[in-house]
Amino acid sequence: MMFKYWLKEGWDLFRFYRLRLLLSLASIMVGIGAVSALCSINQIVAINSEAVLAKYGSSRFITTLTPMTLVEKKQAEQHLKVGSIGDWCWQQRHELTIIPYMVSTFKSDKIVVGTINGIEKHLQWPIAQGRALHRLDEKSKVAVIGQGLAAKLGATLSLEGQYFEVVGILAPVEPNPLLEFDPNQAIFIGIEMLARLKAIPFVDSFIVQADHTTLSDAQHIFKTKVRAWFGIQSLFIRDATLFAQVLHKQVNMTVKMLKMIALTTLLLGMLSIINLLVILIDERKKEIGLRLALGATPWAVFWQFLREITFLCCFGAIGGIVFGHLAAYIIVMKLGLTYHFGWFSWVVGLPVSMLMGIFAGIIPTLFAAQLHPVKLLNS
Repeated sequence: MMFKYWLKEGWDLFRFYRLRLLLSLASIMVGIGAVSALCSINQIVAINSEAVLAKYGSSRFITTLTPMTLVEKKQAEQHLKVGSIGDWCWQQRHELTIIPYMVSTFKSDKIVVGTINGIEKHLQWPIAQGRALHRLDEKSKVAVIGQGLAAKLGATLSLEGQYFEVVGILAPVEPNPLLEFDPNQAIFIGIEMLARLKAIPFVDSFIVQADHTTLSDAQHIFKTKVRAWFGIQSLFIRDATLFAQVLHKQVNMTVKMLKMIALTTLLLGMLSIINLLVILIDERKKEIGLRLALGATPWAVFWQFLREITFLCCFGAIGGIVFGHLAAYIIVMKLGLTYHFGWFSWVVGLPVSMLMGIFAGIIPTLFAAQLHPVKLLNS
């Protein structure tokens, strides 16, 4: 019953002070909308970052060895030979899963990836037909091809005059941006067979999986091993955290702008609330004086105006949060991210709007409650 009375009181206030209330509502909506959009975008970026880490492997990274000096190049040519690199990777299996690979482009733009067995399982590429490469296939003329080449190549394919039997076809997979090739358009053969077709001074690319440690620890272990075994200091590492960093850089400018808009409009909203309350109190002096003369306590007068402003802020917050979600959706779509609805902006927006109304309205309402009823009735 009391809530129904408060709603009627708010409606009467809106009828008499329509323009002023609408201007105050607009400033509150913009401020809370900016806060809501800020909360939504931060939440969406966090969810998308987690999705990227889960999708591309939170414990997997791609590394490329880049020997810079002549000594390092000689060390690489001596120790990173095609014939021995598989044995070295096998020796590290208790700490890290290491898959060496090399990418070469042949005639007709055929992308050939020389690797050892296990790359399909390691990167979770399902086999649609046939089988994956086996450890015994390293010196055999067999190949696994991507789904995009299945219709073009058939059961056999030719590379540099050598004929390879297609023993497996990958199912369609989404390209991994960490890799420099599209598995749907690639041909996978043993790395030793690739070295027979094209001269490979040394193997420089590796897919590394941290089985029992964190990503940063696995990278440190791999760097230590490469420096100890091969004397190579320079490595270029790509992992899924790069995409999380890119996401944060993409939204960084937008977040800064939203913070400025939120701060500015919230301050303007508080000023508009103070201005509105001063006008309301000035125009309703006789009403306040009559209520005090009839026995109303100063607290009742204080609560009346504070309640009206709090209702105004709540209605403005609801509209602002909806506006903020729409703005966040547009921004997220422009950035190419996946939109996720969350209630966090509601949890933040409503209390912020109520606190804004209380802080802005407490001084004018206290002033109104302390006025003398006789002076008010004679004003």
